[in-house]
Amino acid sequence: MSWWAIDVRTPADRRQGLGAWLVARTGQAVEERDDGTLVAFAPDEDAADALIRELDRSKDGPVETERHPIEAEDWSVRWREGLGARQLGRLTIVPSWLPRRQIPTRSPSCSTRKPRSAAASTDPLARP
Repeated sequence: MSWWAIDVRTPADRRQGLGAWLVARTGQAVEERDDGTLVAFAPDEDAADALIRELDRSKDGPVETERHPIEAEDWSVRWREGLGARQLGRLTIVPSWLPRRQIPTRSPSCSTRKPRSAAASTDPLARP
């Protein structure tokens, strides 16, 4: 299954309300890009087309939309890519999946940690 992204461009004064509507309608997060484009997500092409039709029938008037498929990602592993070793004073905390060659200069106190879950915290290295 390939997810679809729907880029939605609308005047700034409609953006907040439309973003809230997209979240409520799709049950998915909505990205707001620096240029003001809202990006909604649909599980397949038919759902993306249906969402675009609903946007076109909006009581506030149609909006500019564009849809495109999103490459499949294995997010069970991909979430790790943005996390690296962290230096806290003299202590270095290193994710357990980080290859040794990528670990910064070893401090006298180095601790390797395996996060409990990617969804457990906004910072998977944090321990409750």
